Amino acid sequence: MRSFSSVVLHPFLRSLMEGLKGWGVPESRIFFEAFGQSMKATLEKPPAVPTAAVETVTAEITFTKTSQTLTWNQNSGSILEFAEAHDLHPDYSCRQGICGTCMCKIQEGAVEYLQPPTAEIAAGSVLICISQPKTAKIVLEL
Repeated sequence: MRSFSSVVLHPFLRSLMEGLKGWGVPESRIFFEAFGQSMKATLEKPPAVPTAAVETVTAEITFTKTSQTLTWNQNSGSILEFAEAHDLHPDYSCRQGICGTCMCKIQEGAVEYLQPPTAEIAAGSVLICISQPKTAKIVLEL
């Protein structure tokens, strides 16, 4: 049995588990489920990328509901993370491309997925939780 301290967990779940341990609940009596990447993928470190070889990639993302056009770069993470960093609050749930909650219409441009989505994606829509801009400009109904 693997100790939960060796597993990468969402901070909220980790704080609950630490709280239970603090109240004297033995770790062997604490159970949890985490949906998303496999444990192996979660525990592995991503390969190191030499910084000198990385070209800065940017894209303009227009969010139509707020009329904002912002510059995304590869350090901005997914479109969902980028939107949250700019005080937008799109719907989401799993952050893994499984549930489809973050789906929104794309009016212009294209995205690429960081991992294969498992949710069914409606025509003309994208899952922003696991995607990044593929074209220099994208326009989202968000």
